[in-house]
Amino acid sequence: MTDPVQKQFAAETKAVGNRRVKAVVSTENVDRDRDIIRAAGIDLSFFKTSPTVLFNHDPNFPIARAVEIGVEGNKLVSTFEFPPEGTSAKADEIYGLVKAGILNSTSIGFIPRSWEPIRGAEGHTVGREYKAVELLEFSVVSVPSNRQAQVIERAFRKENGLDEEGNGDAAPVEPSDEEKVRAKGRLPLSRARLNLAKLRGQHPAH
Repeated sequence: MTDPVQKQFAAETKAVGNRRVKAVVSTENVDRDRDIIRAAGIDLSFFKTSPTVLFNHDPNFPIARAVEIGVEGNKLVSTFEFPPEGTSAKADEIYGLVKAGILNSTSIGFIPRSWEPIRGAEGHTVGREYKAVELLEFSVVSVPSNRQAQVIERAFRKENGLDEEGNGDAAPVEPSDEEKVRAKGRLPLSRARLNLAKLRGQHPAH
């Protein structure tokens, strides 16, 4: 069995309506692992059977639901909606942190279906170009791997839903060495298999 892979993407956060956030969740830019995911090869079939957005890839920590997802050019873009305030204290907390710009990264979990090695100047393999992948889930996370992915259109509505204010000019923060290590993108195999087993157990693939 091919092990699941996770790729994390930097983001500047913002909401596009009442409890909704729009994000670029994957791009074709080379990430810190020197890998590329081709947007046209992302299969959304499995994800659409239960488009739940997680926090830190934890199947026991759902926070939102993707109401729209699709490829736009060379990017995978999604609009996801948090539940009404008071439904989940966990979701309320994460939404507040996203809205404040504290959490501003996304990460996709996928099964590689087809890939080719990326060669360096001397012919050595330095990364992978993923031609086809099956999207399992995506999460709001804290550590980025690809800085080109963004949570876009930071315009938060006030509680009455009438007014908007822009707040999208925050400069990216250089991660620490420890964060760079944590951003490698692949979980230990036991954790990856556990997450996949939980997901598959809840929503069998067709």
